Amino acid sequence: MPKPMGNLTSTIFSPCTQLFFRILLLLLRSYFYSHLLLPAIHVNIINS
Repeated sequence: MPKPMGNLTSTIFSPCTQLFFRILLLLLRSYFYSHLLLPAIHVNIINS
């Protein structure tokens, strides 16, 4: 009985974790873009 239950939880849990990590990566990427790229672009515009 525990083995099918483990398979069931893994099949349900795996797509959720993939989605979670995908959202986390998107958030990190947007955070880095907003904090690193945008100030650099603003500095370039001001300097030019």
